Amino acid sequence: MRTLDRTVGSSLSSPHELPDWPAGYSVHNDGVLRLRGRRVEELTLRWGTPLWVVDEVEFVGRVKELIRVGGTEPVFGDGPLSALSSRWAKRYGWNVWGSPSALAHAWYHGVDPRQRLTDLRGWPQGVDATTSGSRVVVDASGLDPSLLRRSPHVAVYLSVDGFSDDAVVTALRRLSAWSGPVRALEGIAVQLGTDDTAAEASSRVRQIFDVVSRYVATRRNLFVDGRLHPDPAPIVHSLARMVNERRAPDGADSAVLADVTPWLLRESSVALASVESVRMTPEETFVTLSGGLPSPWPTPTSVPLAARPVHGLGGAKVRSLDSRLGVLEVPVNVTPGDVLALAGFVSAPGLCVTLRPDGTCQAIPRTGEVPAG
Repeated sequence: MRTLDRTVGSSLSSPHELPDWPAGYSVHNDGVLRLRGRRVEELTLRWGTPLWVVDEVEFVGRVKELIRVGGTEPVFGDGPLSALSSRWAKRYGWNVWGSPSALAHAWYHGVDPRQRLTDLRGWPQGVDATTSGSRVVVDASGLDPSLLRRSPHVAVYLSVDGFSDDAVVTALRRLSAWSGPVRALEGIAVQLGTDDTAAEASSRVRQIFDVVSRYVATRRNLFVDGRLHPDPAPIVHSLARMVNERRAPDGADSAVLADVTPWLLRESSVALASVESVRMTPEETFVTLSGGLPSPWPTPTSVPLAARPVHGLGGAKVRSLDSRLGVLEVPVNVTPGDVLALAGFVSAPGLCVTLRPDGTCQAIPRTGEVPAG
């Protein structure tokens, strides 16, 4: 059992004392947490708790920075905010990806087929990609000449993750031995591991392109699945620079698509949860939250109160009725009925609310239906 540090620290009374929090949040002298000047407690009074608040300004700003620095095209996959991602994809011209069934939201919201990337990894050979959109991702088991022949207008990305070198080479040899004309592959798809560095990822991508190019032409485009990595943006930027140093056969700049949705949500959202009970012992404090716990990734940050000043931070074991979040630094003056604000998460229970650029809010039920807010 961990012995708590019950030392009272300095008060969180000014905006700069919210380290590692999403931009836009601040705590002023009245001790009230605000998002772009709006009192966060107003959101809980309207929609209750638990509540997941996503700041559209910060989310979109980080996407634009990703595009500006690395020339990277963002791609948004299936997840807790699929419906919202599809709406934003249509509004801002972004891309969406996922299995054919997962792209139902994109189809429903009218996302252009040219903005869709269909994940056909694990699908059997012979699948007709003409109904899947303009771009598909296949693995070595699904790479066959007939796919490229039957789907002349579909750009194919090859994923080699999870396959041995021999299996990949066998698939490429089968493709190169095809007697009929075979179009060039659009590019390759790679997944970043949790501990990958920019140097490691660049080396791996370079090697894959070299192997693929021995057997079949490729336009040297790249799709990066960065959902598992805690800080994928620098790696994506490095990969974009590396790929564009090696021009495609037609001389055009190669395109890099990247899904870093969890990182974007972590940097732009906050979970709000009500304190159900507080139990203190001489060694430990246990704080129970109602309505379930957020999903931490990779590490939650400091936890202020939403509606009143914090009188220092101390360690507490935070849990719900059926699961445990872990030890967090929570306000030492926390009491039942308080609302804790928790940053550093990629998903949270309850309703999701987005704060729009015009200052209005929009509720996003988990069913995918988007009512007017």
